[in-house]
Amino acid sequence: MDRDWLQPLQERDLLPPGALAAFVVGSTARGWDNARSDYDVYVIASREQRTSGDVVPVSLELPWIRTEQFYARNRRWQVTYWLDAQVDEIF
Repeated sequence: MDRDWLQPLQERDLLPPGALAAFVVGSTARGWDNARSDYDVYVIASREQRTSGDVVPVSLELPWIRTEQFYARNRRWQVTYWLDAQVDEIF
């Protein structure tokens, strides 16, 4: 994967101020990606990120996560926003 994977998120203002973590997951993170793979990025924050993207239901106390999708570098990117409390609840 391109080492500068944060740049497309920064260019689109998709990293909230005070984000606690941002990391690549899925096939790209494992090195199993191919030319048709997308980039999946999880962003962890302490406050909810409002986006124009989708809201996805999850079985947690706060029952949704938000996602944003875009195309860059000839691939689809999906950014998923999790709250740190949701991550704690999962673990």
